[in-house]
Amino acid sequence: GDSGIPTTLKFELPPGTEVGKTLWPAPEIIEVSGLVNYGYHNAVTLVAPLTGTLKGPFTLKANWLVCRDICIPEKAEFKGELPGNAGVQHIQATLQQLPQPAKAHAEYVIDRDRVVIDFGLVGNVDAKIGSQSLIRWFPVEDGIISNSAAQTLSVNESKNEPATFSLVIPRGSADAIEEWHGILSVQTNASAARTS
Repeated sequence: GDSGIPTTLKFELPPGTEVGKTLWPAPEIIEVSGLVNYGYHNAVTLVAPLTGTLKGPFTLKANWLVCRDICIPEKAEFKGELPGNAGVQHIQATLQQLPQPAKAHAEYVIDRDRVVIDFGLVGNVDAKIGSQSLIRWFPVEDGIISNSAAQTLSVNESKNEPATFSLVIPRGSADAIEEWHGILSVQTNASAARTS
């Protein structure tokens, strides 16, 4: 978003154990003094897959930012023993909420004042999405859109083709890049889906 720093996790693991990429839930919009940031309210669970030996002591050093009226950097060191099974149900619930890879083509076009993201969706989301749905694009690479601006959805329907969608967002100051990554959060009256 417009400000802040990302959470960082550094593991010290037993020999023969490796950690994969941290898996992030879809973020929320946090507005502070006209700036829009992407983060989490209250609590969030971050999951990191481990492979290999999975036996022995480990240490996790974490750094994160806590904000209300001001932002305060926090850090902590956690120690544990592998294998551990604490919170397995909580972890399973978190995994079900993670963004899923998009199964449809998407492209974006930038003109002087706006960014247009054209995309299609597959599965049970198609039948439910409409112009009143709450759609939000959370970019990974920053600066291409204005984070605080409204994002407007239009539905392009054709009798013989599946519906496609366009999301129009006022642009930011950064130039276009060949591949732009992010999370598309789709919330309808009936459900919420997140694709990346």
